[in-house]
Parts: sequence; structure tokens; C-alpha cells
Amino acid sequence: MSLREFAARVRERNAELDQRFVDFLQRHMDLVLAVGVLGLVIWAGATDRPTYVLEIAVVGAVSFYAGFVESLGLGALLLGWGVVQRTMGSPGLDISSGMMQVFGYGCVAWLGFRHREQQRREKERSSTRLSHADSVIPWAVANEVRTSLAAVRFLLFPLDEQETPRSIRQVTDELKRLEEIFSEIERQDREEHEAGNR
Repeated sequence: MSLREFAARVRERNAELDQRFVDFLQRHMDLVLAVGVLGLVIWAGATDRPTYVLEIAVVGAVSFYAGFVESLGLGALLLGWGVVQRTMGSPGLDISSGMMQVFGYGCVAWLGFRHREQQRREKERSSTRLSHADSVIPWAVANEVRTSLAAVRFLLFPLDEQETPRSIRQVTDELKRLEEIFSEIERQDREEHEAGNR
């Protein structure tokens, strides 16, 4: 194996590993961000910054209830307040904790937004399932259909092998009767649905 072939294999293997890693991150991004936020909360507790834990909770709640942009705006205001405190001489925001706060606010805002969107989609799916529930045909209707189909079969293919014009007319009448049964069922379902929406 030449050096060029070895380098090509290494590049190919690295590209494959990169793609797997990116796929993993895309599939598990919410989990990765949640672990990151949990790490920041632990860091805030260990470095005696309890207000940061409260701020993260508030930004997440605003993201869930009000929206993603609003929570980012609140995060920017909280970050700005930390900068103002630092410039006034009180213990406020240093660069490293400011970067951690920006990361934390962004992550928790995204997680709150994603959670709200997932709940909305689930509600839409459940309401779609309820509004388009499978309908079950009553036994009497199913029996009528089965009997009518058997009659159509015997009229089209009589046992005595005689085909008469009368049997074709009977088949047409029986099929028309079946169509009317299903039209009536559809009409009743539509009326029940309209009555339920009122």
C-alpha cells in the first residue's frame, strides 16, 4: 500500500466518522443541549451563582410560553444587566461567565421552543386522529352489503348458466341499492360531524 492510498483511506475513514458524528448530533441535539444546560446549572451551583440557575429557568419558561425570540431578548437583557453591574464596581459579569451565560440562555431558549413545538404537533396529531376516527360499519349494514354482493355474484354468474337481460338489470338495481346505502351512511356521518362542531 502506497502512502497516497493510505492517506486516501484515512481521509475516507475520517469523512465517514465525521458524518456519523454529525448524524448523531442531529438526531440527539436536544439531549446534547439538555446535558449542556445541566452542566451549566451544576457549574453555577458550584461557583456560588444561584441567580444564574434562576435566570436559566426564567429564560426557558419565557421561551416555552412566550416564544424563542422573546426569551433571547430576555437573555440579552440579563446579560446586559450583568455587564452594567460589573462596570459599576459590584461583582458582576466576567468574560468567561458571560460566555457561559450566553451559551446557557441560547440552549435553554432553544429547548423551551422545541418542547412547545413538539407539544403543538402532538396536539395537532391527536386532534387529527379524533376528527378522522375510523368509522365502524354497523353489523346490519355489513350483512346487507354481504348479501347484496352475493346476489350480484349469482346474478352475474348464474348456477344454471343462463344469462338473461333481466339478470343484468337486477345486478344494476342491486348495485344501485348498495350505493344508496353507503350514500346514506356518508350523509349521516356528515350530519353528526356538523352537529358535533356546533
